[in-house]
Amino acid sequence: MGYPQKFDIKENDFSKINIKLPINKTDGKNITTDNYFDEIISELSPFGKKKNVSQIFQIVEFYLSFPANRDATIDFNGKSTNYENLFKEILVNRKHLNQHEQMFYTRLLISKDRNPNKTFKDIYSKVYIKLFPGDQPEQYGQIDRYELIIEKKDITPTKLNLIEKNFLEEYEKSKLKKENYSLYVFFVGNAPKSSKDRKFDLINNYIYFEYTEVRETNYDSF
Repeated sequence: MGYPQKFDIKENDFSKINIKLPINKTDGKNITTDNYFDEIISELSPFGKKKNVSQIFQIVEFYLSFPANRDATIDFNGKSTNYENLFKEILVNRKHLNQHEQMFYTRLLISKDRNPNKTFKDIYSKVYIKLFPGDQPEQYGQIDRYELIIEKKDITPTKLNLIEKNFLEEYEKSKLKKENYSLYVFFVGNAPKSSKDRKFDLINNYIYFEYTEVRETNYDSF
């Protein structure tokens, strides 16, 4: 089965179809397909047939599962790059500034209230995702208060419910406290333009949460 090689940013009608797609979980050696993620997509092309994908979770899973293959190329919205350069971790050093139409990722800052993110509730017009820079020690709290905002007026209720479901499922997994694991968010967006700005712009609601370990790229693992 081929890996994701092409992704185009576009406006999709996410209300058309709801199917289950297999996610390949791997430790770098053995692959299983017994895990599924409920995902709404706009096409029925089998994953791997055309190697074109319409949702970012497929790209994220390849990046996470195969750290020795991040030199693999992908046509991302008309620009040729590789997986290593496509994924940008949000860090305190602000090297992400002025990056546009990029795949960003970082840990999440989770509320200690009973509800891990109450802004999903109907009384709020926006969902606020608090971002925790990857190189900032957790014991120091959040120094740089980066955030990602989902405008509810720009998203269908079906897609918003799916995003919330994904978030809550991965949040529950985070209670396991596995070594080297954190709750991460992956999204396509635009970075702040200045060092004073703390807001990332989400593009077309391409966002995915996962409780996981992000292993370092290692081309010598074979």
